[in-house]
Amino acid sequence: MSNIIVGVKHTHDSSVSLIEDDKLIVCIENEKINNGDRYKRTDSFDFPYDALANEGLFVEEDCKLVIDGWNTGCLGHKSGIDDGGYISNLGIRVAPYSDINSDFTAVHEFNGYSSYAHLLGHIIGTYATSSFSANRESVYSLVWDGGCAPRVDIVDPNGRIKVRYINDLHIFTTTVYEIMALYTGHYKKEDIASGKVVHSRDNEVFYSFSIAGKVMSYISNGEVDIPLKNRLFLIYKDIEEKVLKVGIRRSSQDFRADADHTFMRAVMLSKEVERLDGASILRTIHTFLSELTISRLLQVVPKGANLIYSGGAALNIKWNSDIVKTGHFSNVWITPFPNDSGSSIGVACCENAFRNDIWNLNWSVYSGPKLIESRPIWEWVSRNMNSFDLGVFIAQNNQECVVSLYGKAEIGPRSLGHRSLLMSPAIEDAKNKLNSIKKREYFRPVAPICLIEDAREAFHLVKDDKYMLYDHVVKDEWLDRIPAVVHIDKTARVQTVDKNDSIHVHDVLSGFKSVTGYGIMCNTSANHNGKGFFPDIKSATDWAEDNDVRYVWANGTMFEYTPF
Repeated sequence: MSNIIVGVKHTHDSSVSLIEDDKLIVCIENEKINNGDRYKRTDSFDFPYDALANEGLFVEEDCKLVIDGWNTGCLGHKSGIDDGGYISNLGIRVAPYSDINSDFTAVHEFNGYSSYAHLLGHIIGTYATSSFSANRESVYSLVWDGGCAPRVDIVDPNGRIKVRYINDLHIFTTTVYEIMALYTGHYKKEDIASGKVVHSRDNEVFYSFSIAGKVMSYISNGEVDIPLKNRLFLIYKDIEEKVLKVGIRRSSQDFRADADHTFMRAVMLSKEVERLDGASILRTIHTFLSELTISRLLQVVPKGANLIYSGGAALNIKWNSDIVKTGHFSNVWITPFPNDSGSSIGVACCENAFRNDIWNLNWSVYSGPKLIESRPIWEWVSRNMNSFDLGVFIAQNNQECVVSLYGKAEIGPRSLGHRSLLMSPAIEDAKNKLNSIKKREYFRPVAPICLIEDAREAFHLVKDDKYMLYDHVVKDEWLDRIPAVVHIDKTARVQTVDKNDSIHVHDVLSGFKSVTGYGIMCNTSANHNGKGFFPDIKSATDWAEDNDVRYVWANGTMFEYTPF
């Protein structure tokens, strides 16, 4: 008899995942249903069952329901009993955010379901999807999420204590990366920078999730300023001493967010910023945060150890690359869903590990919702076209952007060829066109999707990168060949592809290579601005009509817009 586990995340980045024995069957993020808003929450207890039913999966009542834990007293929760929060509009109690106690499990049993601490879901979900889990290897874990300082644990499936806390690295949560952008540069908020608006958890400041990735691209317009960076360490030391008197792990998220604002106000009052532009100030802070985190990480984790890394900060490709470049770790593993988009997978993996002693997950990144085969009604003609010929078509029509939809969607925030806008990288204006179509800022980069052998030829790879998690430098001799995917600092967020990843994506790139001589294309996500991936063909064709895009390819059919 199969063991069915349904993991659920109700708060931001809500999702449901179904695991059968040791295999991930599906992960459905709420934002990827019906063009949902990015980071969408759910206010329905029926959400997981309805979402699974839409995929043709009808779970039995006796399946194990596992709910992601969260903090008491925040995000629509009200304070509950000591061993769990209470989601007021659903009548659900959950495990606290970071309650990983000395017996490691932190299981909270409620009425017919169980719940695990949110951070434990990050840790165990990352471990279960790694290569280390197959042999139950012991690893070090770094988790740095919006509600916690970066913390290091040891994961040991064979030990008496399976997850053992080592240390926090510093006081900052990942929200510092969003908050710093409110004080200077392109995303500056005058009310915040002037002190006229005081931070609160309920305003837009605290959960500006989309800002972090945008800031990462914006800072490439600036330079690191050494005098300011040195000043930042002194400012931080004073603030850290005050926070440590309260205790990092005991202080509230609001308290630490206030520390972020205190830090930024001190930065903006320092004489070193007077001669700098916003991009340089932010790039210097970014570099300071990286050096602070990594220097303390290397003090805690022995050289040659294996490291797993999770939480929202693990989407920062520049920090990720800095960690790998130290050469300190034998291997570093980050999932393609390190933020809360993977939380429902994480808590389901907790149940499998701590209840069933199953620590390894058999999974694919293409385990999201299947494509709904709706069709455009007016002014579209269609013809059969296989994946290889799609690549040929894009190469021969290098001024055209094509919406490409195939099979099941990617899980996590990155489009990896199944819900993508594809275009030739040979003309620099392709980046401007894609940014205009996507209604994005002019300085935002466009990522390359590459056959692995061509990625090694064109980029100084930090490591092979199937999930676009690292920052790679473009080789000089390729700058003029693929200008559309070269960022202002000559880097690119590369996706490497081989046949074992997706035969469809591999065939598209191979078709493109048969014309151009290289398998490298522009790739950005196929979605409405501020929404999840297109769930169906008609959503894509409706969007294309409104944005001067003539071609939508879906599961072997090319649709062309031909207005009368």
